[in-house]
Amino acid sequence: MDEGSSGLPWIVELRIPGTPGVAKTRIDGRAVIGRVDRENDVFPDVDLTPWGALELGVAPEHVAIYAGDEHLNVVDLGSGKPTLLNGDSLEPNVPHRLEHGDDLQLGVMHLQVQVVASPTYGSVMHQQPGVTIKDEVTPGHGQRILIVEDDPEAAEIFRIVLERAGFSTYVCREVVSAIRALNTETPAAVLLDLMLPDIHGLELCRYIRRDIGLRDVPIIVVSAAVTQASISQAMDVGADVFLGKPVSMKEMVRVVASLIDWYAEKKPSIQTKRLDNASLLRSMPADVRRDAVVFFVAGYQEPIAAVVPRRITIGRRSGGTSPRPHIDLNHYGAFDAGVSRVHAAIHRDDDGFYIEDLGSSNGTWVNEELLIPHERHPLKNASAIRLGNLRLRVFLFTEEQTDLDDVTP
Repeated sequence: MDEGSSGLPWIVELRIPGTPGVAKTRIDGRAVIGRVDRENDVFPDVDLTPWGALELGVAPEHVAIYAGDEHLNVVDLGSGKPTLLNGDSLEPNVPHRLEHGDDLQLGVMHLQVQVVASPTYGSVMHQQPGVTIKDEVTPGHGQRILIVEDDPEAAEIFRIVLERAGFSTYVCREVVSAIRALNTETPAAVLLDLMLPDIHGLELCRYIRRDIGLRDVPIIVVSAAVTQASISQAMDVGADVFLGKPVSMKEMVRVVASLIDWYAEKKPSIQTKRLDNASLLRSMPADVRRDAVVFFVAGYQEPIAAVVPRRITIGRRSGGTSPRPHIDLNHYGAFDAGVSRVHAAIHRDDDGFYIEDLGSSNGTWVNEELLIPHERHPLKNASAIRLGNLRLRVFLFTEEQTDLDDVTP
């Protein structure tokens, strides 16, 4: 009874109302739902025994769910027990359409059907204004997609589908490992769940969007939290597209491929943070440049660029659990120069940029003026900054400042 042609599985959750119980199954064509009966050597694909299936009248092989490309069917397997779909009794061996959100009753056990992923059936999609999602897209050619998803089944299906579409993938289960992966290699796009075990996925969105080297990486949120608040929050922190679960694999591939092409055409990416002098600034789109700061560290040719959404921190990363600065100066001799772990902050508002000493051990100077800790000091273009004994020069660009020819370290 396999109706599918794509060979892609579904992921379905059977939730027990009123309890935290969830039976999850990956359906490749057919899955039998029931309870284990060891005496008769019956082991269904989904065993409801842990939730009292025997006492609630569930047969060992009660129903089967069949998966095609377009939809699911449920069939009572001659269980001899009641089987109801949304309150309607099912005849044995007769297929009935099964939908996301349906109530399935086996004996007196109620199950709520939740589809997580399917070949073609999907939920809502929201996108940023101006983002173009094409109907027809070209296959990938090895571009790396970072998948951040803690559900192993969902992550595996996303991986399979994207690799079949010509992309390469890397899977992380939580935000911390995703940040490590981002610092190792910039992906072509990020596929991101929101409900992650360590840190909320929105924080990873913020991390990506405040790093000048990652700002042009498309972010596709894939989440079961399909509420207006969740969608708005994801859009506000920089997600390009929000795909609600259940997610269509066909739609997901279309969105990923479209966004990679759209970013390449519309917003040429910055290939590296380490470009010579003003070439870094010229390579930035004008809207990004207005929010950016570029530092030149004395004795080094390579600039450091960062977008300042409202506030970023400067310091040096340590090996412990101390807070990590947005701009890490470890590679510039920060420890020997007396730079604190979180030494200073750069702020931006409608009036311009400011620097604040965050109670550092060895002080912060601007144009050789020692700053009072925790008080903001305005920054001007080409200001000289000293963190302890580490000297930097900062370049700021606003709408009025468009001539980059005079920028020198």
